[in-house]
Amino acid sequence: MLNRIRLGRLAALAKLCSFVGLCSAFGCGYVGYEAPSSRQAQGNAEVFDPATVLLPLDSPCESAAQCALGLECSGVASPLRCALPLSCKSLLEARPGHPDGVVSLQPDRTGINPPFEVFCDMQRDGGGWMLIRPEMVTSSRDSGVTSVVETDAAGGLVLTVYANYPGCGPSPLPYDARHLDERVPWTQIRYTQLFVGRSVCFSIFGDETRIFANPPNLLPWTRDIDAIRDEVRMSVETDAFDGTVSFCQSAPSFWNHPVANLPRQATVILRRKSNTTKAGFGTGVSCTDYGPGTSGPTWWRYSEIYVR
Repeated sequence: MLNRIRLGRLAALAKLCSFVGLCSAFGCGYVGYEAPSSRQAQGNAEVFDPATVLLPLDSPCESAAQCALGLECSGVASPLRCALPLSCKSLLEARPGHPDGVVSLQPDRTGINPPFEVFCDMQRDGGGWMLIRPEMVTSSRDSGVTSVVETDAAGGLVLTVYANYPGCGPSPLPYDARHLDERVPWTQIRYTQLFVGRSVCFSIFGDETRIFANPPNLLPWTRDIDAIRDEVRMSVETDAFDGTVSFCQSAPSFWNHPVANLPRQATVILRRKSNTTKAGFGTGVSCTDYGPGTSGPTWWRYSEIYVR
């Protein structure tokens, strides 16, 4: 009897492996990670048991725990089926404890638009965050700056922006603004921003005062509501951010400081202002130190940009 059970499990596993091979070839399922080695109930997290045969895409299911890693159990009819997730957030809600990694999403349940792969951060800041890649920027508007687009090891967008004009008097006002992909609806954005050089006036972290086109459609960072962490020199005297997102005075600030050659940075989580208007991120400066091209002493960089 024991041998029959083992043979049955081996046959089922062989069938699953065959399906996974097809999915790897045709992009029909989760392709980012190998399944962990064991599965059992452990709080809200999933731990995998090699004796459990996980169901492939489009198999009837009763819960997400029955489906292969990277799949939800969902549908509008009975029975439910193992399906590609709508978003990183929906996958985490269906499968608490799902690991970070590349996941195939299919937010369009009609099947008209094909699935696409994204990197999901499932651990930091509550998890369920989708990494923004360069091709996920749907519109941009720059003025008086030079922008350089790069990618990180996970394929995420890294954007560096150099001020080319002072932004005072008749000079062009240096700013950048980006709107992001709307295939996966999102209400929050998280990014790390680095600040270098000196600017008397600035609009940062969702403020639109010095961004005259393509506004980011974010609520400006607000103390006791919005998160900020990993701050470095984000006020005149200390690392902690002083909460000033719009500034234009001769008085010192974190970005108008004698130590202009020292980098300042922070990671913020901002709220989207409207779900019916395109949204993204941006920064504006004026009365700033500047230079041509990428030689200017004042510049800023966005990295690790995620939405959920």
